[in-house]
Order: sequence, then structure tokens, then C-alpha cells
Amino acid sequence: MNFARKQTGFKKFSLKRQGVDGYLGSELNARQEFIRKIPGLTALSEKNLSTRQTAEFETAMLQYLQGGLEAASRIEFNAKMGKVLNEPLSVSDGKGGLKKTTLSRDYPVASKVAEALKDNAFGQLTGNKFIEKMSELGSDFIGKSGLTKILGGANQVTLNAKLLFGNMRFLLSQVFQPYHMIAPRLFDLQYSGFDKGKVAKAQIKAFKDLLMPDAEIKTVIEYMYKNGVVDQKFLNEAAADIKGLSPKLQLPGKTLKDPAGRRVFDFGKLLKIITLQDFAGKAEQVSRLNASLMFYNFFRESGVPKEKALEFSAYQTNKYMVEYNYLEQPGIYGSRGMGALGKPFGLFKTFQHNYLAQLATYVTKASETGNVAGLVGFMTQMIFSAGVFGLIGYESAERILRVLSPTVEKYTGKPLPSFTETILTSSLPEVFKYGAPSSALGIDLTATLAAPGVNIGDLVSVPALDYLGLNPLNGFAQGKGRGIIPTGYNALITAMASDSSEEKREAAVRFYSAIAPSSMQGYIEQYYNELPLEYWKYWSPSKEFKDAHANGVYENKITQDPFKRGRGEIKRTFQDWRARTFASYSLEEKEALKVVYITTRLKRNLRDDISGYLTAGAQHLMKEGFIPLYIVDRLKNYGLSFDQIYERVTNRADLMNTTILDRLIKKTNAMQHNERVNKLRNMAISRGFNFEG
Repeated sequence: MNFARKQTGFKKFSLKRQGVDGYLGSELNARQEFIRKIPGLTALSEKNLSTRQTAEFETAMLQYLQGGLEAASRIEFNAKMGKVLNEPLSVSDGKGGLKKTTLSRDYPVASKVAEALKDNAFGQLTGNKFIEKMSELGSDFIGKSGLTKILGGANQVTLNAKLLFGNMRFLLSQVFQPYHMIAPRLFDLQYSGFDKGKVAKAQIKAFKDLLMPDAEIKTVIEYMYKNGVVDQKFLNEAAADIKGLSPKLQLPGKTLKDPAGRRVFDFGKLLKIITLQDFAGKAEQVSRLNASLMFYNFFRESGVPKEKALEFSAYQTNKYMVEYNYLEQPGIYGSRGMGALGKPFGLFKTFQHNYLAQLATYVTKASETGNVAGLVGFMTQMIFSAGVFGLIGYESAERILRVLSPTVEKYTGKPLPSFTETILTSSLPEVFKYGAPSSALGIDLTATLAAPGVNIGDLVSVPALDYLGLNPLNGFAQGKGRGIIPTGYNALITAMASDSSEEKREAAVRFYSAIAPSSMQGYIEQYYNELPLEYWKYWSPSKEFKDAHANGVYENKITQDPFKRGRGEIKRTFQDWRARTFASYSLEEKEALKVVYITTRLKRNLRDDISGYLTAGAQHLMKEGFIPLYIVDRLKNYGLSFDQIYERVTNRADLMNTTILDRLIKKTNAMQHNERVNKLRNMAISRGFNFEG
């Protein structure tokens, strides 16, 4: 009701009141509000009710006035926009004369986009009827807005698990973000009329101003806070306020109270403390303040008056640090597109789409005006922040090379190596491969500092469903930080049915790893590998714990992965384990994982290539009695000796002259005493085929 009043203003209020027993300012509504906030409450004083009624009446009046002002603003803006789009204009007809036209007639697509943006800003968008119907599925059981709450709640849980709970990798990314996003814009402004501004000086002074602000900077900081520039906008956009998910319970007895003197326990506040949400919010605020001071110092250095510099800085900071609101959110995930169903798809997407939009803006400006400063700065900062592995489109380029490689090899005899293989085997320094922040710390931060991906899987992803393990597009995958429901189900069944304590422990650890926040994955790994659970000691100033890694239980300890049947992975050093406290990996371990991945993929590709030549050689051997020399030469290039080539070609010829049932019987000889396997073997034999051996 309140939302509808604000949206409609003084227009006809046509929303029919249903199931509403009280209204703002009434005694009944005030009483219900108290009972909702404090479960179990039975008695209320008249003073409390009167105070609540007064506050609600004030809220109702302010909302009504706000709706009126918004309606007036909407009417005025509609008139101006209608005049711009539909006022007749005289333009050349291309034949030496003039013709009458309008912007909406000549630019219909741009006009529709402008209308949609305007309707979105004023809350006048009408949703797609099909999407609205889909959003109301199950409303009889969960309420009309129940689906929105459920999907929003899933987003909140996912956000908290992935980025909060003291996730140091995320907190560090907040520190580096202004240098990544703002520097390119400063370079662009420097070559767009503000040539007196100094980019490096603005950045250095901004850092100093954060620590030791003078009188002028204090007014700037006050202005930025007052105008909402410095706020935890990312966390707010991702619906990080978790108190709505948690109940409030009345404390037992008459004397037990919470620290605020209330006889109620607020789980929401407790969860905010446990997840360190406020700490993450403060980090984002400092990051935005740093960005705004960079802009302010740059504009002042360029000779812009203080008042204008404040306005310019606020606007630029919101634009390039991304203002996470429904105006900036990609329309497909909101009222303009999928409505409530778009919530899980839209998580973490606002920054991604704005990042790509900024890149498109720099590319367009460079091509149309020749001013490449912004584009060069953007690409340079991309490498500075996350190295060549973090370049935009890197994964897409890798995939294109994989597709082209077999074709190129047929013509040249040499496959195309992937970018990752080329970089890993090069002598490039770590700072070029992983970026300055990762290189300085020895910890891989590219997961949060790299450019957003542009593959289909990056643009169309559902993080909340991945976390729950309910994403059919991802094969209901299980792993670290994903697959809560399937791993939980497996752990429950194993606990009830298995007689092995080790099997039960394995299933339980998989569930712990799936549900645990990113910042706690290292702790789960220590528990699984039966190492001392002394996670906090990796930041102890004492050398005793560091020295303990050189001997004792840590010495030659190979970490194992519960999602890979306990297979050994790597021997971690003190630095490797400390990197896990950042919810990341050391550069050494990350590079080892990349080497294994690339080598495994290369082996698979080589097997496919070798298989093709073996098949061709077998065909020639059966038809002509020999293997052509060019096939022998190609197979030798893969590292096979002549004896190996002959043996594999003859084996392939044998396979080509046996049936699938022949091979089935041969492969299951060792398992024929298993009752189920024996039944299937007998069924295959009973088909009447002749088998050898």
C-alpha cells in the first residue's frame, strides 16, 4: 500500500484494499507492528501506542507528499520529453529542399529506449504478462510476493557465503577498485579538455587525504556522505541486509534483556556481526570515498571551481564506481525484463554490465574522435590489476584457439598452442601474468580483480542456484562453495546407510565444503587433511608457527580433495596455507593448477589427434598391407617410436574387426563372478554371436 501510494502520487488510487486490517496511523496497525517485531507480546501501554501512531501518521503524510512531488516531477518531465521527441523539425530531404519530421519518427528505437528508461525511473513500467503469471506460480501457498522473497533470500544467502564472513580477497578488491576503474576515466578527461589535471598526483593526494584530510577535504568528505556518494551500494544492491531473513524471539523471564535493554533476541543483528557485513560495507565506503577524492583533486588541479568540482566528482564517482540501483541494473533482470524471475540471474551482474558498457564507451570514443587515452588507460589498468590472465575476453580467445587448432594443424602440421600454455612456458614476470596486487602479495587475486567474463556461461549464470546445487544448466554440480542440497542429501543417506566411519566423514566433509563461505574453505581443508585447526595463527607475528611447517605433521603432507575421491593434490607450504585465509591460492599453487589443467587438456587433444592417425593407419594396413610413411612421421612427431606405432595401429585394426559385444565379454572377464555382471554377460552371449576366448 505504502509503495503504491508513493508510486502513484495524486493519480487515481485504484489498488483495491484486500486483507488489510489497519492503516498507518491507526491504533490497530500500531498494535500489530509491535506484535510483529516482538513475538509473544501481550500488553502495550497507551504511551507506546500513541508514540507509534504519531510516527506512522508522520510517515504516511511524508509518503503522500513525496508521491505528490514525484507526480509533479513526472508530469513536467513527460511534457519536456514529449516535446523533444515529437516537436516537428525541419531537416534536409536530400534533394536540396526541407522536410518536416520528428525525432521519434527518424529514431524509433532510440525513442522507445528513452521512454523505457523514463518509465523505469518513475516506476511506470508495465511488466510482461507472461512473466507476471510465471512469477505468481505457487502464490496460493507462498503469497503473491512469496517467490520474490524466496529468490531474494537465495541471493542474500549466496552473497553472504561468497563475499562476506571476512573474505579478505573481496575486501582487498575494494581497496584496489578505484585505481582500476577511475584511472582510465582520469586519463580520458585529461585529453578531453582538462589537460591541466595530473592523474598520478590526484591519486597520491587522494590517498593522503584519506589519512590526513585538511579543512577543504573535510568539507568534500561531508558533501560526499551527505549526497549518498559514499555508501555500501554494492551490498545494498545485492540485498545484503540479512535481518529480514532472521526472526526475533522474546527472551524468557522478565529480567533477561539484550544489550539494547529489550526483552527480545534479534538474530538479524547477530548474523550481521558474524558475517562482518558492516566491516565489508565500511571497506566499500572507503573505496568510494577514495574515488571521489581522486576526481575532486583532479578537477581542482584542472582549475575547476570548488562547487563545480564537488558536483562533477559526485557524478563521476557514481557513474564509474557504479551506482547500484534499479536505474543502473540491466533491464532484463528487473521490471523491464524477467521481473521476479530475474533475481537469481541478476546477482553480481550490475557491475559486469556496467564494466562492459564503460569499455564500449571508450572503444566508441576512440573510433569516432581518435581520443584513445581512455581506452589505453582502461586496458593498461586491466593488466595492472589482474595481468594478462585477467584480460577481458581471455577465456573466449582460448576457446577460439581450441576450435581453430585442429584445422591449422592439418595445413601446417603444427597445432596452435593456447594463450595459457604460451604464457606459462614464457619467462614473463609474475606482475605481467597476474597483475601488481597479486604479485606484491604472492596471492592470486584475479578472481575478483580480473575483467568480467563475456562467455555465455558468464553472462547467463545463476550463482544462487549453483550454490544450492539446483542449476540444471550446470549439471547440478557439486564442489567447494556449491551444491548444498545434493551434498547434504548424500551426506544424510551415507550417514544412515553406511557402516564405514571414513565414508561417512568423506560425505560430511563434502557437505561442509559445499555450504561453507569462501573465507572458511581453508579451514575445512585443514580439517579434512587432519591438520591442526589453528587458522588464525597464519597471521601471528611469532615465527614458531611458521617454523612448524618445516617439520612434524605438516612435513611432506599432501593435501587431498574430497570431491576427487581423496586424491592427493599438492604439498602446501606455510605461504600456501596463509593464502587460503584470503579465500584464494598462492601464486605458486595457482600456477601448478594451471600447468596441470593445460597439460591434461593437451594430452586429451593429442590423444584425439593420435587416434585419427591410428585409424587412418589401420585402414591402410588392412587394405594395402602397409602404413604410409607420412602417418608414421606424424605419429613420430607425437613422441611415439616405430614399435609403438606398429603395435597401436594393429590394435586399432583388431578393434575395427571386433563387435561391441566381443569387447564387452573380453573387458568383463575379471568381473564375471559378480552376480549382476554375470547376468548381463549371459544375456550378451545368448544373442547368438560367436566370441573368441
